Amino acid sequence: MSETLTYGIRRAMIEWYSGSGSGEGKSLWLNVHIDGISDLFIAVYDAATKHQPTGSQVGHGPEGLYFGEIGEHRLYDISKTVSQEKSPKPTMFTEEKLHKYFEHLRAYMVSNSRCHAERSRSIGYTAQDMLASIKPEIEASLSG
Repeated sequence: MSETLTYGIRRAMIEWYSGSGSGEGKSLWLNVHIDGISDLFIAVYDAATKHQPTGSQVGHGPEGLYFGEIGEHRLYDISKTVSQEKSPKPTMFTEEKLHKYFEHLRAYMVSNSRCHAERSRSIGYTAQDMLASIKPEIEASLSG
């Protein structure tokens, strides 16, 4: 999930003190943390710069697309993770809250963003669990 979108969701949820989502929260998005993307850049660079036997070089052109992901989540999953300490079940954002926090991102919040990182994993990429990073980031946001 985009760091921009995740940050906006966290900011809104902290202010509202509950996990919230848009619509039914069924949109599918990638699990990937920004640190996972930096790990992907390193894996691609390392694979591209080491000597490889003919036929096993790192792809380029259409074969050179490397995605970063470690599964998928629904916006509801993020809302639930954020709200665990405040409320057992997240609520959905009202139209007013959607306009206040996400006017420029609303179309993304109800769409899907999906891919699979098989090619990235084939060169040694591993990613961190994005959902596991939410609680420490919320706590850091609340403390400072």
